[in-house]
Amino acid sequence: MSNENESVQEDAKSGDETQQLSAEEAVEKMRSAFEESKSYRKKLAERGQELDSLRAEVDSLKKIKLEEQGNFKDLAIQFEEENKELKARLQQTVSTYGSKVVRGAIKEKLLESQCSRPDAILKLMSDKLGEIPVDENFNPDLKFISEVVEIGQKEYPEWFKGETPKINDPAPISGSPQGGKNLSEMSKEELIASLKE
Repeated sequence: MSNENESVQEDAKSGDETQQLSAEEAVEKMRSAFEESKSYRKKLAERGQELDSLRAEVDSLKKIKLEEQGNFKDLAIQFEEENKELKARLQQTVSTYGSKVVRGAIKEKLLESQCSRPDAILKLMSDKLGEIPVDENFNPDLKFISEVVEIGQKEYPEWFKGETPKINDPAPISGSPQGGKNLSEMSKEELIASLKE
């Protein structure tokens, strides 16, 4: 037990004597660690692809063996499992794509409504977006999209620009008022008189 404590103390002492790296050395060390990590991820991705191809090959060999043995029942079960997995993937893909289409349509409608923060409204109302139905061509129901935009206008009116007030600004009168004087040279009474004209 005392030997273990001594070795721990020696390790702690040697740990105190760590080197201080310069900025260039630290950057170089980080770059090398990044490159190692990058090559490791690349090898891992390659191994993953090899593993997927080996699994596909094993599945193919299993099917051939089951066919040769006449185990069509097991083969049918295997095909059914693959079919369920493919359907689940397809459903997930359709759901993701449909969600993106709906979000795009709502964002377009928000921009038409002069919304300054459409992404913020989409994020705040994300729980209501899953209820919007789409047809087989991924066209969202415009009625529901309009309702979402109206809800956004009611709940977040500060993000929708109102129309700017129209100001009656008549065109300037051609020629200079009061006999050719500049406005800066005119007296207060002359300015009032020129404005009444």
